[in-house]
Amino acid sequence: MRINKRTVLYNTSMLVASSMTLQVLGFLYRIGMSRLAGAEGVGVYQLVMPIYSVIMSVTLSGITLAVSRMSAQQMALHQPNEVRRTVSTAIGLFLGIFSVTAVLFALLSGPISQNILGESRTQTALLFILPCLLLTGFENIFKNCFYGIKVVAAPITSEILEQVVRIIAVMSLLYFLRPANAGAAAACIVAGMVISEVFSSSCLAFFYRHYLPKKKRNTGKALIPRRELMGRIAAIALPVSAAGLINNLISSANTILIPGRLEAAGVAADQAVSSFGVLFGMTAPLLMLPGAFIFPLTTVLVPKLSEGMALQNKGDIKRKTAKAIHVTGLLAAPAMAVLIPLGPVLASVLYKNAQAGRFIAPLAIANLFGFYHVVTGSILNGVGKQKKASASVVLVGLVQLAFTWFLVARPGVELAGFVIGDVFSSILGAVLNLCWVKKSTGITIRWRNWFILPWFSAAGAGFSAKFSFDWAVRRGAGDVLSLVTALSVSVLIYTLLLRVQGVSITAYLKTCIKLEQVKK
Repeated sequence: MRINKRTVLYNTSMLVASSMTLQVLGFLYRIGMSRLAGAEGVGVYQLVMPIYSVIMSVTLSGITLAVSRMSAQQMALHQPNEVRRTVSTAIGLFLGIFSVTAVLFALLSGPISQNILGESRTQTALLFILPCLLLTGFENIFKNCFYGIKVVAAPITSEILEQVVRIIAVMSLLYFLRPANAGAAAACIVAGMVISEVFSSSCLAFFYRHYLPKKKRNTGKALIPRRELMGRIAAIALPVSAAGLINNLISSANTILIPGRLEAAGVAADQAVSSFGVLFGMTAPLLMLPGAFIFPLTTVLVPKLSEGMALQNKGDIKRKTAKAIHVTGLLAAPAMAVLIPLGPVLASVLYKNAQAGRFIAPLAIANLFGFYHVVTGSILNGVGKQKKASASVVLVGLVQLAFTWFLVARPGVELAGFVIGDVFSSILGAVLNLCWVKKSTGITIRWRNWFILPWFSAAGAGFSAKFSFDWAVRRGAGDVLSLVTALSVSVLIYTLLLRVQGVSITAYLKTCIKLEQVKK
């Protein structure tokens, strides 16, 4: 008996292990970056990243989704030659769009930094974005092809290599060059990203040639005309890219507005940039830790549902949809519940910055619903309802933007206004997506199993984490030992509470994977 390496759980488990490794490396990276670049340097870097996301959405986001879905469908129909043609067509489309975008961006980098970002120190970092995005494009197209054909070893290897090289490159540049100001520090960080992308894209190109060698001639099967292939890619990519562009513009506006709205509330300019850097460079990454378990699920889910659509297997689509939503609650709810009492201490230990834990509790609630929003959005993308998934993302962004504009500039409210908007918009997005998923797949929502039991057990885990941490501190244990004790107790309590209610996580996960006899 050997595990079938093409099941959802196997691929998700491999990606979870990889994601956890990347989270650890990412934390080391952010801690080192925050200490070497400083809060203001991180803040300038964070101002640059929304522009990176906007260009990425224009040139790449829809194309990569199309590659993942179409390669999954083509492999399900035993058409490996079409997979290669899909990838080459996607690369051609990406290069065409990127070339036009890059020329315009290079010419306008000065006005963008001064007039849009309101921070002239970002211009050098903005120019480094272009080679980084070019390499990222090749990397992501190859990566999503591998996800579509259910080969996860290649992208896992490239991602770990990329993160290791990025840490070494960025830390070395910051340490040896000793940037004189925040703008130079941000440029060093983006330059390190370019170096890491060289290694990652080269690694994936090598694996691509290995796993998908050149197609054989005269296979006897008619090839889809190139124009039709481009049309299929465009049909998937256009609504996703359009929504991605709109959402990233909204998100970028959100990010760019925050320092200015803080200044309107009476906060000094340097302090506004620093506060922004702490929230987005320290607090937000801490709360995304459960993403190590959730995001791999979404990565595997889209091609698997697309395969079910190609084979018209409605029962399989319903089962995978139900399990994805259930697993999201089982994993995300306890993580957020435990971070509410322990997050401020954990942030202080990791970043040596007390402000990093300021908004942990409300942002944890927002992140819980945000995870549901992401997973249900992936389900919609997988079953061909990308327009609905895209509309939901845009709506959530607009709601968040409204809260930022009206509340962050109010004295006494300030960053809390952004946090309130994050909570409200995340709940709205999750509820809307869940309604659309129910309508699109025909699933029956199991409120007790999917929501009530995980949330109730998670609350118990959160309270136990708080009490056990305080108990350990009173007995003279340091913060680190107290955190370890509290985490261990909370995991035990959560497992026991689920067990008492008749839910066994290990037994449930075993039902998600099929064991097959494999002939040696």
